[in-house]
Order: sequence, then C-alpha cells, then structure tokens
Amino acid sequence: MHLVPPKPVQPKDLDDFLTGAKDGFIFFTSKKGFALPPLEFGDLTEEILLGAINEALNNPSYRETAKQLSGIFKDQLTKPLDRAVFWVEYVLRHKGAVHLRSAARDLNYIQYFSIDVIATLLVITLIALIINWMILKALIRKCCGRKSATPVQSKKKKL
Repeated sequence: MHLVPPKPVQPKDLDDFLTGAKDGFIFFTSKKGFALPPLEFGDLTEEILLGAINEALNNPSYRETAKQLSGIFKDQLTKPLDRAVFWVEYVLRHKGAVHLRSAARDLNYIQYFSIDVIATLLVITLIALIINWMILKALIRKCCGRKSATPVQSKKKKL
C-alpha cells in the first residue's frame, strides 16, 4: 500500500493464483480499485499479461487510488522505526516491562482454557437432558403405555 505507482498484484503462491482465492488479498484489492482483477492462469498469454501491465501503469484511476491509500497509510504521528526504538528502550528502562505482560501467563491450564466453566455447562446440560428424558418417558407411559398389572391380578382373585 505504501508504493505509490500501481503494480500488477501477484499472488502469494501458486495455489492462491490457481484457485482464485475468492476471500484473498487479490480480490480485496481489485474491489477497492487499486489493483486489477486476477488473471485466469489457464487463459494467460503474453498479450493478456502485457495488457494487464499496461492497464495498471497507464490508467489514472489506479494511480489516484494508490496515492490516496498511500497517504492514508503514511499519515502517522511517528515513523514506525521511531516507535519500535521507543518500545525497545521502554522495555529496557523498566527491566522487561513486567506490567505489560499478559495476565494469562500466570494462569494454570484449567483457568486458561476455562475447563471448569465448560465442565459446569456440560453438567448442567446433561442434567437438563436427563430430566427432559425422564419427563418425556413418563408422558409416553401415561399416554401410550400399557396398563399396570394390578387390575389383572385383581380379576384373577375374584374368580
């Protein structure tokens, strides 16, 4: 983004180029207007490639979009090198800057991955499923189940 003259975007690797990488950088840049859409690898000829290069170099819309995005990218209070130097010196001044380290470093395995919370949720879900299963089983017995054996025995005693 920080190179002002536009250049044809090349894929990161051959796989991105062959598959088209629909969510990748090439389609993002071509939708934003500062790169050409990707070329089909199977149909690529010298004329098509030369035409794409000429289109990128001679079309003023690509140049203007690249200038605008370059200006946005470079609009910073300090240069990245100065920021990097500041943070290295800051860490050295504060003897490792322990106060900036993540608190997750001090958690054990169970706390870090919230295994206790996951286990509690699983137990609650399991208990709810068992209760629902028992209620459903009782309802099915009540509605569709066979009659209990006590009335049959009472008829035999009367005979």
